[in-house]
Amino acid sequence: MKYLILFSLIISFTFAQIDSLDEALKYYPLQIGNYWEYKNYYWEIPFYKDSSAHSIEIIGDTILLNNRNYKILLQKNIPDDGFSFKIYERVDSLTACVYRYSTDTVFINNEYLVDSLLAQPGDYFAGSRTGYSSFGNGIFSTLCVAEYEDTVLDLITDVKELQDQSFIPGLNYTLAKGLGFVSSISCEFSCGSTNLVYALINGVEYGDRITKVEENEIIALPSAYILYQNFPNPFNPTTTISFYLPCESEVKLLIYDLKGALICKLANEYHKSGKYKYTFDASVYSSGLYFYRLITDEIVLSKKMLLIK
Repeated sequence: MKYLILFSLIISFTFAQIDSLDEALKYYPLQIGNYWEYKNYYWEIPFYKDSSAHSIEIIGDTILLNNRNYKILLQKNIPDDGFSFKIYERVDSLTACVYRYSTDTVFINNEYLVDSLLAQPGDYFAGSRTGYSSFGNGIFSTLCVAEYEDTVLDLITDVKELQDQSFIPGLNYTLAKGLGFVSSISCEFSCGSTNLVYALINGVEYGDRITKVEENEIIALPSAYILYQNFPNPFNPTTTISFYLPCESEVKLLIYDLKGALICKLANEYHKSGKYKYTFDASVYSSGLYFYRLITDEIVLSKKMLLIK
């Protein structure tokens, strides 16, 4: 009789594990054809609030050099300007762990842990959504902060709130069951956020598609030279660098690598007063920390940015 009870307990525990795993996998629906649209915001109070938008679509799968099968996530700007790049991710169906492919040899098997979908509030796991650490190569730490029911794009569902603590200032983000990645925000001297506004998941639509991207919202007209934090940051492989000139000036916008070598001139010409933005394409550069510098007739300003591939 005791063997029968033990067998029943084992079966019940096994089914509970399978049930829990199946529910966890719903937080990251990586089926081919799924599609998401996001709005991105960047602000540096009390000055400008910038906005942009992008889409992500799962267009197929492929086996990469490490012999792992990954889904191909194609990211494009909205409106489509002809530029796109691919992200390669996979979900381990036995552990509910999300991995992202990287060409950086610091990672074992050329991939790193992005998410642990089974993580519960209070759990830490050695993963990162950015793949970057302020504390040494591959030293990652993400905390599952909370899990709760919420309404996302009119869908009542479970939401997980997580915090990537692998770098300073860190990244807070949310995943929603049935939708995937929903939002993120990171703040230090400036803030950047990303928010899901539309999703097509397994043929079902949620939210409204983006028809236009708002013009920059001017909160207050600055009277000083301003070099804004690039957005997005970290980035792969493009990012936008903006600056404000209170008066006309000759302008240089230069990019340097960590060793101080000049690698790119984004601007080298006369500018009238106003706000300007330039796109830096780092497709040919390796992952790491870079610096960008604004040189005018009166002032020199610099900031750092992080490229992650």
